[in-house]
Amino acid sequence: MTEILIKDLKNIISDLINTPILIDKLDELRIQYAEITEKLENIDINKDSSLFETLKDQRLKLENPLKNFINYKNTIILIKECKDTISKSKNNEITTIAKKKLKESLRLKTILEESLIRL
Repeated sequence: MTEILIKDLKNIISDLINTPILIDKLDELRIQYAEITEKLENIDINKDSSLFETLKDQRLKLENPLKNFINYKNTIILIKECKDTISKSKNNEITTIAKKKLKESLRLKTILEESLIRL
């Protein structure tokens, strides 16, 4: 799961160009997550159960924000798809559905941006 998350997070950088503060937050989270994961893989740290549990807890706290970035990425993709559908579709019903989905996605994008900036 973590490898997929990290890989997916790298792919959203271009989508975040308009919000550079999110790029900084993403980099911070990725670095922290990677450092903690590396420490957890160290055999010496595994011998210290207290430190191991502390690091596990820290990594767990980072997983939700990382998932929010994935949701953000997926929302951006959906926005692009909706806009594309609206501009290309000649079917009024499909266009109406795409416009509704676009409105919902834009609202979700704003909510996710606000929560991610506060990290």
